[in-house]
Amino acid sequence: MDLTQLTRHVVYGGVDYTYLRPGITLCLIYAEPAQTLAPAIADILEAYIDFIPADSLQTYLAANGTWKKATKRTFNSTLKELRGIGPGEYAEFHFGQEPLSHVGQFGAHLSASPLDDDFYPLDTNILYLEFPADLSTFTSSDALIEFIHKIAQCKKFDSGFCGYAFNHLHLSFRNEVFKEIGKLALRFTGLDICNYRIRKAARGRVCNVSWLNLFGPEVTQKLGGPTKIREALPANMTVEEWGDSVMVKASEEPIIGDVNRGAEDAEPLRHLAQLTRELRLDVPNLGPDDDDFAQRWLARFD
Repeated sequence: MDLTQLTRHVVYGGVDYTYLRPGITLCLIYAEPAQTLAPAIADILEAYIDFIPADSLQTYLAANGTWKKATKRTFNSTLKELRGIGPGEYAEFHFGQEPLSHVGQFGAHLSASPLDDDFYPLDTNILYLEFPADLSTFTSSDALIEFIHKIAQCKKFDSGFCGYAFNHLHLSFRNEVFKEIGKLALRFTGLDICNYRIRKAARGRVCNVSWLNLFGPEVTQKLGGPTKIREALPANMTVEEWGDSVMVKASEEPIIGDVNRGAEDAEPLRHLAQLTRELRLDVPNLGPDDDDFAQRWLARFD
């Protein structure tokens, strides 16, 4: 299937903007505050920039809420800020591709706080790294997994996943984005919806099952350890131990899960959903204006 047909545009102020684009996205969730996390994120951001084609990140979201052209000074300033985060401080960035305010093939998004809000005891911090839906345009799936393994060693994650996703700008055109995702997500079940707000309830939880699944030490322990995880899954699924964490590769290639075409490629995700059901994320809203959407999407493989 050609996923480019899921790209969506909106005309605003006479300009045609790409506000939704399918891609492959890595989501990493961390259960530690911005002060100790941010320096490692700086290393990860540098590794990401080195991994993707040169000059792929060209725009950034400024503090005033507008997208601007990124320069070398922009990245140097961001890296310096990340490595200098103090107690009680927040860290956030959003990088994309030109044209301004368009969702491109590559992007990076961080939302990190001190994690000191008593109202959200399961609060975490979250990083999204975006890639083209067709990895062959610049790399291979094996090379991407090697890259993920490399950056996983920069900082211990709580959980994570990687696969096809509905990529968007997170803080721009949110109404249009989630209205459209609400129409598409329960048909294309292999695509993540990329909502950074899941971080408020993500500690020790499994937020999604996808092509690649990363279980940190707490999640791995709750699932019974690597041996139990292997025993619970089909033999053709890869289970690798990354230190005290686990990476599960559900299939050889990312999964679309098109219900209208039988969604046969999503069968591995049903096994993962069953394995992780007791640790499933519990949130009231995932973006679309539908009170039942979150629970229906989270339970889509049951």
